[in-house]
Amino acid sequence: MFCNKCGATLPSDSKFCAKCGSQVSNSAPPPARSITSSAAVSTNTDLTQAEMYEAFIGPAKAGYYVPIFERFDSGAGAITWNWPAAFITQLWMLYRGMFLWGFLWYPILSFIASFLVMLPFMAVADDSGQALSYLVLLPTSVIVMGLFSNKIFHGHVRKMIDKSGRLGLSAQQRREWLIRKGASNFVFVFIMIMAIVAIIGILAAIAIPAYQDYTIRAKVADGLSRTEAIKATYIDYVTKNQEWPASMSNLGLPESGAEYGPSVASVTIGVEHEIRITFGERVITGKTIILVPSIENNSLVWSCNAETLPAKYAPAACRH
Repeated sequence: MFCNKCGATLPSDSKFCAKCGSQVSNSAPPPARSITSSAAVSTNTDLTQAEMYEAFIGPAKAGYYVPIFERFDSGAGAITWNWPAAFITQLWMLYRGMFLWGFLWYPILSFIASFLVMLPFMAVADDSGQALSYLVLLPTSVIVMGLFSNKIFHGHVRKMIDKSGRLGLSAQQRREWLIRKGASNFVFVFIMIMAIVAIIGILAAIAIPAYQDYTIRAKVADGLSRTEAIKATYIDYVTKNQEWPASMSNLGLPESGAEYGPSVASVTIGVEHEIRITFGERVITGKTIILVPSIENNSLVWSCNAETLPAKYAPAACRH
């Protein structure tokens, strides 16, 4: 019970206030007091761009990233250098919360770049060229990601800051939201890294054998394509001499040489007048494809047979 004049606390059965002597007619709560403590004052002052960058990045690395981001904001070029991003790009992206980049875009772009670099060498079945392409691709990836990863990270941070501005938060709430979103979850990143390693292992187990089969097929196709000149010379010989050639020497051609390509060990004429192509390339060393001539409608035609060459490496026309 309170005095309705001075606000003093009174016993519940009081008729007069012991402090001011006023008659107590009704009890009332003490008058409200204004809270002026600076700790209780809420501020709506907007955060600066630098403060939002620091909140998201964290104080440990703000000194490195904030000046770079401010240069980007002022229109400076996109080229800087980031050592972790250059050498452990995907892990750095995941650590920095750029999960879409880490899980999807960077692996896809890396695959496309690898394929484009290797494509010319695959087309000509050049093993040394393929090895060289790997040596070229690795430093190229390191240099490109080292130069442009800060710009990619800047774009990610700006998107998160813009998103925080659309949530209707106070300045303090916005700062706390940015801190939460920018915080690195080591356990989550570790789990994701292990998942990536497992997925890569599964894909590699499928893709590597398929790729190896593809390269062998390309080498076989290259070897066969180089026999077209032999077939033309063979037909000329038969037409002119009205007999089958007994050996490559009858055609004036060598049994082996660089003109048959790196995957062909030798080309010979067999006992049934067939052209025998023997390969000398890794898993198909010693394997043969034969081109069998026959006369149809007064014309010499050829049929192909993957004699000892596994069918999966042979062209479709030679698999019967």
